[in-house]
Amino acid sequence: MLFRSITNSNVIWRTSSPKFYDGAAYFNGASALNTSTSADFTFGTGPFTYELWFQTAAVDATYKALIMGDKYGTATQGLAIYLYGSEVRLWRGGVSGVNILNVGTVTVNTWTHLAIVRSNGVLLVYLQGALVASLADATTYGDTALYFGRNSNG
Repeated sequence: MLFRSITNSNVIWRTSSPKFYDGAAYFNGASALNTSTSADFTFGTGPFTYELWFQTAAVDATYKALIMGDKYGTATQGLAIYLYGSEVRLWRGGVSGVNILNVGTVTVNTWTHLAIVRSNGVLLVYLQGALVASLADATTYGDTALYFGRNSNG
C-alpha cells in the first residue's frame, strides 16, 4: 500500500504515556485522524488486517470509535471498531449497523493490543495476542477512507 495523507483534527502527541518511541497520539473525545480517500481501503471480500495498540483513561456507557470505515452507516457495507465501557465491540453495517462481536474487555490505563484479521472468509480477533473470537465473514466491505477516534459523521 502506498502512503496516504492523514488529516489531524486536534490530536496531540503525548510523551507522558508512550507505548513505542517517545509518545502516543492522544484523542480527547473531540479529536480525530482520518485518511485520504483511496481504493486501498476498499477490501471487498478479500483479506485484510486492522492492528492497533490503545489505552483508555476511563470507561463509561458511551461508544468511542477506535477505527471506523467511511462507508459505515451508508448504503455500502463498512466496518467499525468501538470501545463501549470496557468492552471492545466490532460492528459492520450499511444504513443500520449490526454489532457482530463483543470481543473482550480492557483495563483502564493499560495498553491493549487488538488485531482483526480476515483470511479465507473468516474474521479472527486477537486481544493481547490471544485469539478471542472468530466469525465467518463474506461481507463486501466498500470503505474508501478510515477514521481514527471518531465516527465517520463526526
